[in-house]
Amino acid sequence: MEKIEKTQMEYTELASLDSCGKTFRYKGKFLRGIYHSHEEAIKEMFDCGLVEALVKMRLIPDTTLSDYFSDEFPVILEHEVITPVTYIFEWTYHMLCDAAQMIFDLNEVLAKYGYKLWDCHSYNILFKNNKPLYVDFGSFYKADEKIERTFPLREFKCDYIVTSSLLRRNGALLRDLLKVNDTVTLSDITRIRKGLGRPSYMETVSEILGALHIKFYSSLPFYERFLIQRYGRKVRRMQTAATTKGRWSDYQQVDASMLQDIESWNSEEFKRFNRIIALIEKLEIESVYEWGCNNGLLAILICGRFDMIKDYYCCDYDDYSVDNLYCFIKREAPKYRWLNKIKPIVGSFFDPINLKSKNGNLRMKSDLVIGCAIAHHLLLAQGINIDILFETFASYTRKFILIEFMPLGLWDGTGVEAPLPEYYTLDWFLEHMSKKFDVNLVEQTEKNRILVFGKLRF
Repeated sequence: MEKIEKTQMEYTELASLDSCGKTFRYKGKFLRGIYHSHEEAIKEMFDCGLVEALVKMRLIPDTTLSDYFSDEFPVILEHEVITPVTYIFEWTYHMLCDAAQMIFDLNEVLAKYGYKLWDCHSYNILFKNNKPLYVDFGSFYKADEKIERTFPLREFKCDYIVTSSLLRRNGALLRDLLKVNDTVTLSDITRIRKGLGRPSYMETVSEILGALHIKFYSSLPFYERFLIQRYGRKVRRMQTAATTKGRWSDYQQVDASMLQDIESWNSEEFKRFNRIIALIEKLEIESVYEWGCNNGLLAILICGRFDMIKDYYCCDYDDYSVDNLYCFIKREAPKYRWLNKIKPIVGSFFDPINLKSKNGNLRMKSDLVIGCAIAHHLLLAQGINIDILFETFASYTRKFILIEFMPLGLWDGTGVEAPLPEYYTLDWFLEHMSKKFDVNLVEQTEKNRILVFGKLRF
């Protein structure tokens, strides 16, 4: 047994919110210290086989009783390390559906061992290999304990049933609210869905009655079972519901046939990707962050060819495209396990500017950041300042950048070329890029594409 001093513990951001102990990092490991008051209860979960069953079914991360202890924690658990941490506003529709189904599967196993679930909110869920895992060990309690709490039906309805409905139809509105608030009430969602500034009288009454309905009647065992079964059917229907397409949802479609011989796959339409792949082959990198990934075609080509890539973060604001990628990985990963290196993320380039508390650049900083055919949209269509553009790109990389400059701006290859601002030139682009990066390569790959490669300045 090895004793850990308090000064050696690197507590996590939400360490103090756990009722049974605190989470911290030590020697690269993710540990959970258990208070004296909860020592026997936690050991019982291991002795009865509950923890083993949950780990075997991949409902929680790998968890073991470690050989560590401290003055404050007689028992210290070691958890599997999961990165990156992603939040519900970064999930796709079917990621949310899978998280909801996982909660039901978790509750079923807990019930078999005589346990119940205290809460089920989305901040207790992380994705590992594109599969949701429940990470709040302190939320399991014995069913015979005198606690006035049943399956968290109201919380489940708000976080999964109602949220998924809005996410499927207009995810951008919901994501903006979730970025500011850790949770969203049913009243919030109702106002967003109906486009009202304030809830009506009847909506308020309905909300109160709904709360009372679940609070009092769900405490009856038979009614709790009825509601759980009802929500279970809704979750299954969620899985087959169609989501709303965006402007770029059909761009760079991926197909399972390309996976059979990924190293020799080629396409005239996307031959510029071959040049990007050739550049990456010469780099010593393990992780990539791509802005504007669409359906993840480039990510699939890179991860399928390079074993050195361990994590590839695919980010796009188009919910439908990223959801397509997530579903594609889920479907094909059992045969092509390397697909799990790809992490689908729904996000806007403006998030790092306005969202300070949960910055993705801290959670998903990579060796290489890629931006294919995105800078011209940000600079010309959305009016972002070019220095902010490169500051943001720089914040996501430890080493390199690959970015495309479109000399003809927003021209899509058809029709008449649109007039451009006088300042919008390659020299202007490189001048500002040089403030953050040493430019090592500038190469025209198509009429309206110039590939630029650079190294981060320290």
